[in-house]
Amino acid sequence: MGGNLERVNTLDKSKILIVDDEARTRFLLRETLEDASYEVVEAADGYEALSLLRKSEIDIMLLDLSMPGMDGMQVIRRLKQMQTSTIVIILTAHGSIRHAVEATRMGVYDFLEKPAEPGRLLLTIKNALKNRNLQKENEALSQALFSEFEIIGASEKMQELRALIDRAAEAGVHVLITGSNGTGKDLVARNIHLRSPRRGQPFVMINCAAIPDTLIESELFGHEKGAFTSAVKASPGKFEIANHGTLFLNEIGEMKLELQAKLLQVIESRFVQRLGGHHEISLDVRIIAATNKNLQHAIRNGSFRQDLFFRLNVLPIHVPDLQNRQEDILPLFNYFMQLISKRKGIPAKSLAPAAIGLLHNYSWPGNVRELKFFVERLAILVDGPEILPEHVEKFLVIESDSMANKIPSREDHSLRRARERFEHDYILQVLQSHNWQIAKAAEYLRIDRTHLYKLIQKLRIVRGDDL
Repeated sequence: MGGNLERVNTLDKSKILIVDDEARTRFLLRETLEDASYEVVEAADGYEALSLLRKSEIDIMLLDLSMPGMDGMQVIRRLKQMQTSTIVIILTAHGSIRHAVEATRMGVYDFLEKPAEPGRLLLTIKNALKNRNLQKENEALSQALFSEFEIIGASEKMQELRALIDRAAEAGVHVLITGSNGTGKDLVARNIHLRSPRRGQPFVMINCAAIPDTLIESELFGHEKGAFTSAVKASPGKFEIANHGTLFLNEIGEMKLELQAKLLQVIESRFVQRLGGHHEISLDVRIIAATNKNLQHAIRNGSFRQDLFFRLNVLPIHVPDLQNRQEDILPLFNYFMQLISKRKGIPAKSLAPAAIGLLHNYSWPGNVRELKFFVERLAILVDGPEILPEHVEKFLVIESDSMANKIPSREDHSLRRARERFEHDYILQVLQSHNWQIAKAAEYLRIDRTHLYKLIQKLRIVRGDDL
């Protein structure tokens, strides 16, 4: 009957349920579908169909509307309550506009009149499966993104943070994220974008502290060919690239006052003009800014514009330090251990109960970033399946000693210097683990190579330090 009909891939055979009270109709449909290499099951009424749907995974249901006992519309209502992924295609000789509209509202894929022409039926099935597979792929990609940028922690502070993220994502307003280095401000920004209506549009990040003052204006606003000596060709800025999406301005507190004024003008006008250009480009960009500075203090000392602060601080979000949410340390430890073991192809190690208290008693000046690197060291350097208290003490003591040895005087006990010492040790170890390959180390740290070079110079990191 269907010798010249298109066949499907039998390696991924879809199961189709035919629901019709007429045996002759079921027989003809089965022949058509089996000729196209589909797996077919039958039901003579709605009750039998629901029983099969509960017992096995059905990809597509071909459903007659007019049946004794339980009609097709009742089956659809019951199916909706079951929350299955089965695609429904109506086949009936008694169709009506009212039934078609109601069925469509309840998620029916298509509505075909009997007797169904085999070619059209198979094309409808093929398109339905293709659409479902695309939807599953999109859901898998979205889930992978959420998994990669997952925010770990069940503490009250983290629950409050998640609630703010959801509110910010829905509101669509500009957001200012504050928090210490290593707390995960970039992670918060990513989650706001991924949960917002702009999630299908670009997420563009620029680190205001990583780019030289002479280049950052061009990076933000773009330039035309010949705008300055090295402008050998036209280039769009981050605002243009992020159009219709989200622009994340990290370390906004490091931006110079002159550039702050230009940034404010672009935000207020919603237009950008490239350096050396003469026409304005319309913008629809959501701004998320982040800083580890106290911008209120910066406003008072004249290093940050108050009007720009008001523009950015529409919805403020503060990311707490790790030491202020100790109940999240163990879940984070386990998450990083699983993540690192998967990436490096090594067995995950468990943490001995007696070692948990040591993690809670440590101050974690580098916050979540420090914990992640600490877990990576343990995963690589500890032999055996379990991390014992002596392993934790060994690395934390080494870390504390290395910090203490770099404290030259009482005047050098500030939090800023403690952070600098941690950053020095942390970046040095990342460079060591990547054989001093700057590009790979920068990618691991999620910063630009320019920023890494700048930090190496600022923190006076030299290759001799690892001898």
